[in-house]
Amino acid sequence: MADAAKPTNMLSTKGQVIPPAATRRRHDWRPGTRLAVEDTADDIFLGRFGFFELYEPNGYDPAKLLEGLCREFRGDQLGFKPYACGCPQHAILDAAIGARGQLGLGTAVDLAEIADVQVPPPPRLLPSNSMAACTSAGLRRL
Repeated sequence: MADAAKPTNMLSTKGQVIPPAATRRRHDWRPGTRLAVEDTADDIFLGRFGFFELYEPNGYDPAKLLEGLCREFRGDQLGFKPYACGCPQHAILDAAIGARGQLGLGTAVDLAEIADVQVPPPPRLLPSNSMAACTSAGLRRL
């Protein structure tokens, strides 16, 4: 159902779409202006153009979403991404954080003593997501 404050289009008795007058004025739409109409679903999950239709085009069972709700916790069956970088870098971040603790690096003065960190990044990684950047972040413990 449309929100009362939200302007809505109307369909005339002749089957013509009539946008609200305020919208026509704002966009300077005059008689004869051509507009594209896009058929979208109200429901982004279960609608004709929704998530499930996109990823499960051969059928899906929406009841599965509610199965076990409030009775089962499935978090341990999901992946967890603890760092804001690609998953391949997570191991090097964990290693850097572990090394930081084992080496007793705890202050900016200690970190200033590190002259260089060399970890060759795999190809096609952005510099901010590189192994060296992730190692540096792990050592800084951001």
